[in-house]
Amino acid sequence: STISSTASASSAPAQADDDVRIALHANIQLDAVALQSSNLPPADHISSGGGFRRIRIGVSGRLSQDWAYEITPKLESSSSNHIAISNLFLQYDGLAPVHVRVGAYGAPANFDGATSSTDLLFLERAQPADLGRNIGAGTGRAVASVFAYDESYFAALSYTGAPANAAIFSQQAVVGRLVWRPVHDEDGSFAFGADLTHVFTLPGTGGAHDFRLRERPELNVQTVDLRLIDTGNLDSDSVHAFDVEAA
Repeated sequence: STISSTASASSAPAQADDDVRIALHANIQLDAVALQSSNLPPADHISSGGGFRRIRIGVSGRLSQDWAYEITPKLESSSSNHIAISNLFLQYDGLAPVHVRVGAYGAPANFDGATSSTDLLFLERAQPADLGRNIGAGTGRAVASVFAYDESYFAALSYTGAPANAAIFSQQAVVGRLVWRPVHDEDGSFAFGADLTHVFTLPGTGGAHDFRLRERPELNVQTVDLRLIDTGNLDSDSVHAFDVEAA
């Protein structure tokens, strides 16, 4: 059995004037799991336990009418000598409907990635969708994006690097995203989406052209490194990933 508890809160924006705004937000998720695995060999034993899946406490708002920002660390992944980043960006809105965002965050990719962890229908994102997104657009990567949108469409082009805690240029990729929403009214909406990731500089993983795809459940309280998807090291010069979806 699994218990997932979420506490999420956001303050009303405090405004010093008509332009400058700041809002405090928090998202805390605690997992507990009880599993029976007596028939498994000791090396594959899956343990019961609990832990914090997410501890995100941050600030967001506007510096002026044209400039927005967010600062949200991943406190559940941070340590005494390292602060993991969920979102850390500065965004320029003065060219609306075109916007420019620079920092460390998840580049626009699939519908799962665009859905907040507080609004997921299930306990966690689908692993194939999360794996595809993390190839070049995972949360906390160094990113520069140009995007535009209105009620009917969303289009984005992003340059992404490695996660903020690694050498930024150890991996480099381009991520494109396009969404068309032909139906949107008070009764519901329907949208088509497509995205393409091209990794043209691969991270160093022990070999000149090694690249590895692996994924584990977000609900992870195990003493073993439980990976449901793991390709091992792949000899690659570049990596491409694309998907088409509807929701």
